Amino acid sequence: MDADNFASTLQEHPFVAVSFTASWCGHCKRLEPEWAKAAEILATHKNDPPIVLAQVDCTADKNAGLTKDLDITAFPTIIVFRDAATDGEVYDGPRVADGIVDALRTLAAPIVEPM
Repeated sequence: MDADNFASTLQEHPFVAVSFTASWCGHCKRLEPEWAKAAEILATHKNDPPIVLAQVDCTADKNAGLTKDLDITAFPTIIVFRDAATDGEVYDGPRVADGIVDALRTLAAPIVEPM
């Protein structure tokens, strides 16, 4: 994902979790395989709503404006975007694949209120 397709991706999918990374960041390098594994798990199982994982390289010149607009100052920063909103919520959950999957499924689940 990059600045060119950011808005259209949020429009297309009701629940998108985006990892904003820097190629030089050690924490980002540790997260990358876990993020990829979580994306694979989510892609092979039915989720309602579908949960999309994406990644933005904040060191790419073309993403500088997006990074600034979202006030990304630490790496990796994960933000969850819902229903095409461009102001998401910062994810502060687990950073291992199974934990990411469980946490995002919980966040994506509809809110059920007791009767």
